[in-house]
Amino acid sequence: MDWIQRRDLLHAVSCTDGQLGPMLWMGYLLVAIEGGILWYFEFTCPLTIIARRYSDSARANFDIFLPEWLARYTKLIYTTVVAVIICLTLFHLVKRLPCFERRSYPALSNETAIVEWLPDRRQ
Repeated sequence: MDWIQRRDLLHAVSCTDGQLGPMLWMGYLLVAIEGGILWYFEFTCPLTIIARRYSDSARANFDIFLPEWLARYTKLIYTTVVAVIICLTLFHLVKRLPCFERRSYPALSNETAIVEWLPDRRQ
């Protein structure tokens, strides 16, 4: 379920129309709730705490079907993905600021137009 939330956030930010819709903010809310739960349980999944009662394995992947190396670094990987998504969102938000609006400049078709457009400095 975690991967689905992050994938939806990435899709919501990378839309080509540049709109940041309600699904993006809903995804941020879900990730924030998940982060709060992990913080409350000292950055351990509550389901892992329950599963440890029924297993004597100390491996990182005893309760999920992932390779050992991936299970060990899941939080780091997913935190990096969310950080990239936050950066993309901030980029889209900053791009909307009035100081970054596109301005029109005179069309320059060839070298003579450039010379005519530049101020005369032959004095």
